[in-house]
Amino acid sequence: MNQAKAKSILILEGHELLRDSLKEILSIEGFQTEYSYDGVSGIDKAKETLPDLIICASQFPDIDCWDVILALRRNSSTRKIPFICISDNPLCDHSQKQRKRVSVLTKPFTIDKLLNTISGYM
Repeated sequence: MNQAKAKSILILEGHELLRDSLKEILSIEGFQTEYSYDGVSGIDKAKETLPDLIICASQFPDIDCWDVILALRRNSSTRKIPFICISDNPLCDHSQKQRKRVSVLTKPFTIDKLLNTISGYM
């Protein structure tokens, strides 16, 4: 029996409740999930695991999502990984920082919105 490998998603989120909810939802949807609690270790985890997609909180105590994106874009093995930034600020203008293969989801968002955004990359 030939089964396709599950798509992998790396979740970079410091808030435990949101991180665990995302992991559960994505696992139910058939995705393999990995996670990190902060941006700097998330960069290392992305280089180690090479996920199919990254979902990242907009802000950590050590770094923000745009710094994570820039660090990953500088690495040849991670530069093309699609990226979803989850933002608390609906008025935040990320347009000048957005790059190809980056989306912004503003909290609160629905499961359908999350899954539709993911499906645009997978």
